[in-house]
Amino acid sequence: MLIYFIRHGQTDWNVQRIYQGQLDVPLNEQGLWQIEQVGLRFEGVGIERIYHSPLARAARTAQALHAHTGAPLTPVEELKEICMGEWQGRSFADVRREDPERARLFSERPDCPAPGGESYPKLQRRAFRALETPLASGLDVIAVVAHGALLKTLFCGFLHMDLAAIHTFDIANASVSAALYEGGRFKVITLNDMSHLPNAFAHLSQNSAVI
Repeated sequence: MLIYFIRHGQTDWNVQRIYQGQLDVPLNEQGLWQIEQVGLRFEGVGIERIYHSPLARAARTAQALHAHTGAPLTPVEELKEICMGEWQGRSFADVRREDPERARLFSERPDCPAPGGESYPKLQRRAFRALETPLASGLDVIAVVAHGALLKTLFCGFLHMDLAAIHTFDIANASVSAALYEGGRFKVITLNDMSHLPNAFAHLSQNSAVI
C-alpha cells in the first residue's frame, strides 16, 4: 500500500505562532490557495480513498483533494491534532514568558505534555491506531490528511526514531510525505515535499509545523 500523508493548509494561527491543538481554526487565504495546488498535484494519481481529521482545516484540505481526484472521504476522529490543553489558543511567546519551565520541559521531554494536554507518546499511539482501518482496507493507494504534530510522530515511528527527535525535522503546511507499507513495515518514500507550492521555501517560517 502506498500512503500519501498531507498536512492541512495554512491558517492565521500558523502565521501568528499560536497553539491550535484541537481547536477548529479555518484555513486562511494562503491556505486555500495551497490546498488547490495539492489537489492539482494529485490529479490522475489514482488515490482510492482519503482519510482525514474532522477538524475544519484538515477536512477542507481533504475536500480539495477529493475535488481533483474523486476519491471518497472518510473522517477519522483519531487523526485530530495533539490536544494542547490550557495552551490552546495561546501564542508560543506568551507560553514561554508565562510558564518558561513547563515550556522548556515540553520542548525537551516528549513525555511532558502541555497542562491538561496530550503527550507525544500518547499522540503517537493514537496516530497508529488511526491507521489500523486504512491498512486493513485492502486498497493500494490512499491519502491521509492530518496535522503537523500527529504526522511527525508517525514518521518518527516509521523511521524508528525516538520522539525526542520530533523537533529536528519539519512537516510544513500543505506538504506531501509518502510511505510504502509492505510486509508489516513502513518504508518512507518522501518527507515534507513542497515542490507543488511555488516559492514555498521563501515562507518556511510561516508554514512550519505549529501545533
